[in-house]
Amino acid sequence: MRSDILIGWALLYAPAGFLLGVILVFGCLPLYHRLRKTPPEKRSLHLTTKLMLIVLTTALFVGVMCGASVYSIESTKNDYWNGRCDWDSWRVPLGIPYELVMTGSMEHAAIRRWREGETMVSNIIRCEHQGRYVVGETGISRSKNDKTVEGWFLLDTATGETRLFSSYLEFERACQAAAVVMPLRLQSVRDVWYTYWKTIP
Repeated sequence: MRSDILIGWALLYAPAGFLLGVILVFGCLPLYHRLRKTPPEKRSLHLTTKLMLIVLTTALFVGVMCGASVYSIESTKNDYWNGRCDWDSWRVPLGIPYELVMTGSMEHAAIRRWREGETMVSNIIRCEHQGRYVVGETGISRSKNDKTVEGWFLLDTATGETRLFSSYLEFERACQAAAVVMPLRLQSVRDVWYTYWKTIP
């Protein structure tokens, strides 16, 4: 568990919690009193009490949301098919035992053996998963639209064979020999992550 991530979550959720507190104090409570026909002299709250309610609501909301986020990570991080991320990484299962993992940034990824941690291919910037094969580009990614391709790869998840290419022509021939459907529809590793998990119920 990383404290810097927890602090980031708290800062992210705090504005929503504050807004919820304001709505509760200045919207829900007056409405409640109006519906209950509470006498006017019993409706008023001291400013300090209102501020305390807002702060309490904010703290409660942040605590609940951070707790839910921690649970979401901790409950699935050892689940091959359902673990989406860890504290500093994002992953996509490619078929046991392989996984696409982005660590620290979603601009580049590596294909590793799950649990073992052995890296099959690194510096992946775009890829596509077709049946038993994972194909793609390796290189440098500075942003979604600023990438430098330095090579290509072809991984057979059935046998574990990994082939790296410095020539696109050789890579294309290897794909055709493996019956990989051409032309390829490569996605950035970031989009691969979003696309995969968006299709999971």
